[in-house]
Amino acid sequence: MCEFVAPTPMNLMLLLVFAVGLLLGGIFFGGLWWTVQRAMASPHPARWFLISLLVRSSVVVLGFYAIAGQDWQRWVACVLGLTLARYLINRKFKHSSPTNEEAKNSDGRKCDAPQS
Repeated sequence: MCEFVAPTPMNLMLLLVFAVGLLLGGIFFGGLWWTVQRAMASPHPARWFLISLLVRSSVVVLGFYAIAGQDWQRWVACVLGLTLARYLINRKFKHSSPTNEEAKNSDGRKCDAPQS
């Protein structure tokens, strides 16, 4: 028979750190998606991308240091959470990219097709 094994404080801490990594990944990649939407409508898209990169990276790095400290296991849990957030956000917004029909020029050729 299987016995219930109570979670140890270390396992609970790693689960919490993983959740924080997931949250930080959501902030980072969600912020990237938001930046792309705003920058494409802006007359200065480079400014949007640069400021967004600095803010998003700062938030993630400071969050990692605050929650993981110098414990390598916590760092791994944070990175795994961030990676899962990237996967989930890519799945959610995958359908918002242009389809093959939308990517064709008005004359029916694909955008990447060589012009003659």
